[in-house]
Amino acid sequence: MAFTIVYTLLALLAFLYIVISYRAADVIVKYHLTVNPTRYFQTHIIKFAVEFIIWVIIARSAVRLKMYTHSLKGSKDGEGLSYIANALFLGLLYSITFTMASTLKTLFYKTAAFKTVTILTNLIPIAFVVVLSVALLIGSMKLNRTGLLQQVKSLKTEYFTAFILYAAALLLYGMYLFRVAPSVVDDDGLRHFAERPSRLVLVYVLPYGLAWLIGIIGTINLAYYAHHVEGRIYRLLFRDLYSGILLAFTGTFLLQIFTVSELKSNGFGVGLVVFVFLISLIIWASTLIYRGTTELYKLEQ
Repeated sequence: MAFTIVYTLLALLAFLYIVISYRAADVIVKYHLTVNPTRYFQTHIIKFAVEFIIWVIIARSAVRLKMYTHSLKGSKDGEGLSYIANALFLGLLYSITFTMASTLKTLFYKTAAFKTVTILTNLIPIAFVVVLSVALLIGSMKLNRTGLLQQVKSLKTEYFTAFILYAAALLLYGMYLFRVAPSVVDDDGLRHFAERPSRLVLVYVLPYGLAWLIGIIGTINLAYYAHHVEGRIYRLLFRDLYSGILLAFTGTFLLQIFTVSELKSNGFGVGLVVFVFLISLIIWASTLIYRGTTELYKLEQ
């Protein structure tokens, strides 16, 4: 029953996205924007076909893990895994809003709401990724039965290494975005950001940076749990789960860089190839997550 509801909702969203893409192509024609409307629509459908696979895999993973937690109801593990399942559902919402945001924005071109919609289409996906990172962190701490300070003491080397890498990546990303933000355009030829570069640091770079940091800490905690949980089979399955989540965060980070890069995916060129590669990386990550959650669910049946 749960899968039927999820598949129905995803199918409706897929239909909605195709309609929005078609209408966006009409807007491109109407206002003589600088992109080819036919190629715009074709490449959007190609990209969406790949992204839809991610939607389905993440949805199935979240439902499977949620069903598994029902068999652990009342236990600490069940409570922790329930938070992680919620994080996967939020990941699905992030993926959906990230996919649809810029295309939806095009429909409001030349309207009074265009600037507001542009800002919202950038901020709403960030909100989902911040909340899902917090849910992942809480779930991982509950699995390990520790608070954050105790976890830091246990994994100080791992945390320190992750923080150094994170700080370097965030600094480079922030500097790059500050430089290119005014010139970044989406596949429709319209500006990606409506805010000034200085404001983007506060409302875009720092929230994403916070989400990545919290997500990395949560993933490290989950990896610690996976290496210490009793039973070799459980260790292998949780290894798939945390490996998939870590790879998903990595793919998301690279996709954010691609979004503000000079590579464009609105034509059959290098940009589209890079985009499909990054999405394929996230599909691989989602597959690892799905394999871990599905096998965990099967163990309890």
